[in-house]
Amino acid sequence: MALLSICLLFLVLWTCCCLQCHSLSSLRFPVKFRRALSDVTLPNLNGTTTTGYYVTVQLGSPPQEFNVILDTGSSNFAIAGAPHEFITRYYNVADSTTARRVDSSDITIAYTEGSWKGSVVYDVITIPSAGLVDKVTIPMAVITSSDSFFVTESNWEGILGMGYQALAQPQSLNLPSIMDSFVSSAEVEDVFSIQLCSSADQEATRGSFIIGGADLSLSAGPIEWTKIVQKWFYEIVIIGMKVGNQDVALDCTDFNDDRTIVDSGTSNLRFPTKVYAVLVQMIKELVTQRSFTDEFYASEKMFCSTNINEVYSWFPNITIYLPSVDFNVTFPLYLFPQNYLQFAVGTGALGTESCVKFAIFPSATGTVLGTVVMEQYYVVFNRSAGTVGFARSSCGTFPSDFSSPAIIERYINSTTCRLEKSSRASSLRIASYVLLGLLVLTAIPICIMCIYNNCVGKYCCKNKSGLLSDHSYLPMED
Repeated sequence: MALLSICLLFLVLWTCCCLQCHSLSSLRFPVKFRRALSDVTLPNLNGTTTTGYYVTVQLGSPPQEFNVILDTGSSNFAIAGAPHEFITRYYNVADSTTARRVDSSDITIAYTEGSWKGSVVYDVITIPSAGLVDKVTIPMAVITSSDSFFVTESNWEGILGMGYQALAQPQSLNLPSIMDSFVSSAEVEDVFSIQLCSSADQEATRGSFIIGGADLSLSAGPIEWTKIVQKWFYEIVIIGMKVGNQDVALDCTDFNDDRTIVDSGTSNLRFPTKVYAVLVQMIKELVTQRSFTDEFYASEKMFCSTNINEVYSWFPNITIYLPSVDFNVTFPLYLFPQNYLQFAVGTGALGTESCVKFAIFPSATGTVLGTVVMEQYYVVFNRSAGTVGFARSSCGTFPSDFSSPAIIERYINSTTCRLEKSSRASSLRIASYVLLGLLVLTAIPICIMCIYNNCVGKYCCKNKSGLLSDHSYLPMED
């Protein structure tokens, strides 16, 4: 099997060197970008920053309407199937003529916060506001019991997991991911996009969710793309960070220990413990106007003030650098104090005051770019190209006087920044790598001959500038 894979890879290398190519944009970004979308109703997300953003779906026949939280950090669709004190409605299997139960399908899923138990049922779904008008049959978990999953006053009854199939539970049933079901049955493109918009007080939120494309009117700038390095979560890599104007002096693998994911289902920004400790210390050293307690930085206590904008001015901006799919380019994501200091209302010595809570947390499972980040950017998940795109959101909280620096012309090999989860490889894998190296060395002279022979006929690949295209990405394995 390993030898066959190597031979196939050799054929791919030969093809890339010697066959005529299409433009890079047509290969990487087959997304329907439109200024206006007639088949969607925007905005279609509601909720709060702390309780999550939800979209309205219709399940079964006749349709039963529910609100479900939009979660890019999981892959199951789950809906309440029994009464609960925090919800006012639940899905009734017996009321749907299209419902089909799966025998021996008990399922239990635990999240960072909360868990639930249920059984698997197949039924039809539509999400008209997001562009999914045709009925699609999907596997769904009907929740019969839960622990700290439903949230009071959240106004949602379930969860829509938009991750890859590798995360779908239970694995014994080999269930398709929800997005895979949409693509295969509704014939939509394997792309979706999300805009999350928080209000000034972070209470009344709204947003937009589009299945099968993106709407450029939701962005306030160009879309920058970074590669998905593993298709389970939407795992990407961070290659650098700054607090204020100071670099976070850590090896880039520390930022991705043991992964970095984009997760709309997590409200805060989470970093590995080592990164979190350094980051907090740097912020403490830069905030000199007032001494904040350790309880504040641990998110155990809020800080209240009658002038909350002054409090924001004391804290530094945070910059996260991602590798672009464009060669030799790095692009930044900017977070301002208004993003990572979560607004709340509290009672102080002078009565009702505006308060903030530190929204950066330590993590034992890697970096999580949650809604704290996504509320700044219009995020496009281009699954068919294996990329995630970030554009300044039309509803982001960028200061009016903020001037975004030019994209950095600096390349850092992102494969060296991803922390490998195991340093041990089998003898067969090591032998495969050796053979692969020999085959690559064999292919290089052939490619050079192709170049020096001026790429005669159809057996060459040039871009518009006449230079040899160099846009190959090898898959990464655990």
